[in-house]
Amino acid sequence: MNNRTIQKLMEFKERIEINRSMREKAEGRREQLIKQLKEDFNCSSTIAAERKIRKYEEQVNKIQAQIDSGLKDLEENYDWT
Repeated sequence: MNNRTIQKLMEFKERIEINRSMREKAEGRREQLIKQLKEDFNCSSTIAAERKIRKYEEQVNKIQAQIDSGLKDLEENYDWT
């Protein structure tokens, strides 16, 4: 093997090690975030968290509709000027 080939192989080895380290950090961060989801929101996955978000959004929309309806009734039935 010539020096150029050895140098290229060493560069590839370094890139592999860097990528391996980055992957391990990402996996650790993912595990940490899943643990936080479980502790803070009682969700064991991102899918469960998304379902919970949709449920809360539906509740917020229903409450907003009730508020809007109540304000409309007040405006129609009472003189605000």
